[in-house]
Amino acid sequence: MIHSRRHFIALTGTAAMGTMLAACGSKKTAEATASPTASATIAGAYDNLSGELKWTKYIPGHGAAPMSSTDPETGQVYTIEPTAGPASTDSKASAVPIPIEDESMYDKNARGLRATFAYFAAAVNYARMTGEPGPALQVVHEHNSVQRASLEKLRAFYAPGTNWLVDGEWTFRLTEKQPTIRGTKYSWACSVTQAHGLQVEKSTNATKPLENTEAAGITALYAEYDEEAKRWLVIAPQQYDPALTPKPTQTPRAQPSSTYTPTVTDDSTVAANGGANAGANTSGNGAAQGTTNNGAAQAPATQNSGGQNGGARLDTGSQNGAAQNSGAQNGGAQDPQPAVATAQPSVAPGAPEPGVAQPGAAGADTAPAGGAQ
Repeated sequence: MIHSRRHFIALTGTAAMGTMLAACGSKKTAEATASPTASATIAGAYDNLSGELKWTKYIPGHGAAPMSSTDPETGQVYTIEPTAGPASTDSKASAVPIPIEDESMYDKNARGLRATFAYFAAAVNYARMTGEPGPALQVVHEHNSVQRASLEKLRAFYAPGTNWLVDGEWTFRLTEKQPTIRGTKYSWACSVTQAHGLQVEKSTNATKPLENTEAAGITALYAEYDEEAKRWLVIAPQQYDPALTPKPTQTPRAQPSSTYTPTVTDDSTVAANGGANAGANTSGNGAAQGTTNNGAAQAPATQNSGGQNGGARLDTGSQNGAAQNSGAQNGGAQDPQPAVATAQPSVAPGAPEPGVAQPGAAGADTAPAGGAQ
């Protein structure tokens, strides 16, 4: 009986020990199984992901028939990657393979970001060969005005049907191991090289080499993860950092030519045409000329008086310009004005004053004032 009890205890202990070992083994197995899933959220966080961006997922282009090949030994069927009919100076490219998205692009990690950039690079080249921006726009942020403008430019260029590009493919290469993070946005340094190519405009029979300014100006790719769409979207440099917004180019103001002469309207002009001559006329013609400066010489009341006779018609007065410059020509004589009260208070302007000699010959003998000539 005692032997049986000891045997039962031993069996029970062995079973319990086996259960504990099995539980531990199950826990380790579960941990080992869960490890790849946990690390998947940070996949590629410390890997060197620099290098050329290549995309391998395409579908046959418009007008291209799917091609396949069968291995004669194994009988396995292989799908041949579709190829485009190359462009030439006589015709644009045909049956260009269309890049399609892959599930790897949707991972919120460095590898998912790299895959998105690789797809974007392939879609940009597709747009350059066909003028169709659709595939590229699928991963371009709606507020990325830089990329949208560039793709629209290609679409408009191809729109007439007589324009296209020959070669000129872009090669994107990431130059850093990992992207740079700024809040929720990412930047990845890169370089873009452009193959030799031509721009053909058949309507005018014009062919010229492709410019390389746009490709050479790309030094980084930018993106942000869209939490609602669960995918990466390519953003513009200024969306990543407002300081990267291009500054507008200022156009210098036109300068006046060497023959430009400004119009002077200061007091010196008035003095030259009016004040100086007025003094000379007063000394040469007396009260009659002084009245002329005030606009009264041509007034209706003086038409038959001194304004028309004697000193008013003296050569001295006409040469000195008082009656012509300050009154008749400068406009003051057009509007009749009352005579100045202090000029001749009791005698009409230009009328001979009792007891005073007429200024006719006296004005002529009196030389014109200096400076009035």
